[in-house]
Amino acid sequence: MKKKIFNYLFVSLSLFLCLFNSVKADITLQYGDTSSDNYQHICSRSSELSGDCEQVFTSFNVFPDHSGYLPATYYRVSSANKIVYCAEATRGSFGHLENATRTWTNCSSYTSNLKGLSYVFENGYLGTAISGHNKYESYLITQLAVWYFTNPEHVWSTYMDTQGALSSTGGALKAVNLARAAKTANSKSGSLNATVSDNDMSLTSDGQYFISKKITLSSSYLKGNITASLNNSDAFVATSTTATSGSTTFSSGDEVYVKIPANKVTSSLSLTLSLSASTYLGAGSIIKCEYTADSDIQDLLEYTPGTTPLSKNLTFTANKVHVKISKSTITGGPEIPGASLIVKDSNGREIDSWVSTTTPHSLYLEPGRYTLTETIAPAGYIKKTSTQSISFTVENDGTVQSFTMINEPIIVKVQKLASDTNKDLAGATLKITNDDDVSMIKDLDGNSLTWTSTGDTTTNLKSFHLKAGNYTLTETKTPDGYVGGSVSFVVGEDGSVKVNNKVVEKVVLTNTPIKIKIFKTTASEKVALSGAKLKITCDDDATMVKDLDGKDLSFTSTTKSISFHLKAGKYTLVEIAAPKGYELSDKEIKFEVTAAGKLIINNKTVTDGTVIFKNTPEPEQVPTGSNFLYVIFIGLITIGGVTYFLFKKNII
Repeated sequence: MKKKIFNYLFVSLSLFLCLFNSVKADITLQYGDTSSDNYQHICSRSSELSGDCEQVFTSFNVFPDHSGYLPATYYRVSSANKIVYCAEATRGSFGHLENATRTWTNCSSYTSNLKGLSYVFENGYLGTAISGHNKYESYLITQLAVWYFTNPEHVWSTYMDTQGALSSTGGALKAVNLARAAKTANSKSGSLNATVSDNDMSLTSDGQYFISKKITLSSSYLKGNITASLNNSDAFVATSTTATSGSTTFSSGDEVYVKIPANKVTSSLSLTLSLSASTYLGAGSIIKCEYTADSDIQDLLEYTPGTTPLSKNLTFTANKVHVKISKSTITGGPEIPGASLIVKDSNGREIDSWVSTTTPHSLYLEPGRYTLTETIAPAGYIKKTSTQSISFTVENDGTVQSFTMINEPIIVKVQKLASDTNKDLAGATLKITNDDDVSMIKDLDGNSLTWTSTGDTTTNLKSFHLKAGNYTLTETKTPDGYVGGSVSFVVGEDGSVKVNNKVVEKVVLTNTPIKIKIFKTTASEKVALSGAKLKITCDDDATMVKDLDGKDLSFTSTTKSISFHLKAGKYTLVEIAAPKGYELSDKEIKFEVTAAGKLIINNKTVTDGTVIFKNTPEPEQVPTGSNFLYVIFIGLITIGGVTYFLFKKNII
């Protein structure tokens, strides 16, 4: 029983091994009528076999005639509709059979010169005619190349191997070139390659894409196209540098580029290009079948195409350099918000734009030359002109760079002066208002825009950090004895300050002192009187004995008017002592000095600001008393003397 089981297993294993080694079923040729393909005899030229060839290759006359053996064959297609070829040119074949069937058996794998033969079959005829030839001519071209490998000792094969370049451009040349190319392929392997100068990607001129250098695809012995894929769905492969979309199928010899939108790259991105293809060289299978009924009949070869996968990977890197841009004042300090900035590349293309904040701005740039320009300055800072743009370079080593664009603050200087002395004037309360922003009560550094002037130059000259705009400097409280005022000024984006459309170094608000004049005259106002002692008193301040310049308010008149610097208020002018020859006046002249510097007397404005005090001369005196007797006595003596003289001279 055990022996039977062993024998059964042995037989089963043998059958399995036989089936495993058996390549395929037999090759059967069916011969129909004279019009069928398998009936066709294909000759190299019409002289062969007394002209029984159906197809003529006139160009094959380059082959020598050796004992009547010229290149010729019969067209062969199996019942499975596969093209098959004869293996031995020196053996016979069935001629013109009609309505017959022949079968080749005992099939086995044929591996000799597999690469060369696979090249012949793939580039020769397997049902598709060779360019410029019909299928019968294409079959003969391929058959000759097959015999070159399977029957190399034949004179035709020798001739094809040793003959130099043929002058013919027809089928003979095609057969020779096919055989020679197959011979080269027999020692080669299928390949897929892609070459590129380097793997660093750069930005396109419009800055929209990162693009690789030119990639040249090359291959040998491929079947079909080259397929390309990338590990990033935003990237694509294209044959043009300006393409905005790509393809996945390419041919050997194509020049392609890997591209990805620049906005899809944040800092650094690695892209893997995967190329795949298939080679036919040595990948297919050939079976050789024998016609066992007659050993003089050639064996048949049947080729089944096959492929071996090929692949090639390339890695590309799109790098942006991390750059930090800071916006600060000329004195350093914290970041300045509010500046509109723009970065452009060397082609003038905008790369990034933003408004500065309290932190430095970060961006990623590829290596190259760039320009940072300020389009709008922060409020209160001088705008950088285009000539003041900052140029910088991002190096290829990817070094992180940071730099600062500095703005000079707009500083406006303000000073309070007296117009008569051009000196600092204390005591004025001043206020700066922005004509377009009445809510602005402090400058950009937090300093109040309302202050009181001092008489010290170092403290009276105030500096304020202001934004561009229209302003008014107003005096809300005027120093005593001065007329208040205001001045408008314009602050430009370039930092200039203009008053009355003229550039000034500082805004000066001057005060005109309030001054009145006292003039002493006769009643007719024809003669100026000196020597009168006068006194000015302030109705509201009895302690006031001097004017604001320190001049006594009790004074003696001269022949010219006397000026006094008074604060606004009501005053009284009186005469203490009259000039000689004039009566002392008991008149009081009431006058008012307004804050606007006007002199008011009797509710009327005195335009020249002069208070005129008039004096009346003393009356003439009538003689009386002892004086009269004295006059009479003198008169009598005079008369007596004159009478004596006249008698003496005998005049009377």
